[in-house]
Amino acid sequence: MHMTGGYIQITEGNRDSMMYTMEMSRRARALDVWATLMGLGKRGLSELVYELHTKAAYFAEGLKSIGLSVENEVVFNQVVARWQSDEKTKQLIDAIRKSGVLWLGPSSWHGYAVMRVSVCSYKTTYEDIDICIAEIKRLMKQL
Repeated sequence: MHMTGGYIQITEGNRDSMMYTMEMSRRARALDVWATLMGLGKRGLSELVYELHTKAAYFAEGLKSIGLSVENEVVFNQVVARWQSDEKTKQLIDAIRKSGVLWLGPSSWHGYAVMRVSVCSYKTTYEDIDICIAEIKRLMKQL
C-alpha cells in the first residue's frame, strides 16, 4: 500500500516521511479496492460492475423518455445528457441540485454544457432511478 514519486522527497536520512504523516494517507485508497476484492471476489465484483452499468443504461433510457438527449454511449456507470440548449441545461442542473432529490454534476461535452449522472452505489435501486427521473421531469415542466 505504499507509493513513491519523484516529487516526494526523503529529507531525513532513510526515513520516508510518507510512512509517518496523515497528509500522505491517501495511499490507503487502494485499501477500498483490496477490501472489495476480498469481500466480493472476482465474480462478485464482476456482478457489481454489470449491475451499475445496467442501472446507468436504465437511467439513460429514462432521461431520453422525458426529452433529454443522452450524448454518450453508456459503457459503464456514466450518463452524459443535455436539454435543449446550454442555458436550459445549466438551469436544469441548478434546479436538480437545489431539489435535493439527487445530485449530479455539470460538465462539458464536445463544447456543450451537459449534466453528468454517475450511478456509483450498489444501494441504488431502479425505484430510486424512477424517483430521480420523475423529479427531473417535474423540474423540466417548471422551467
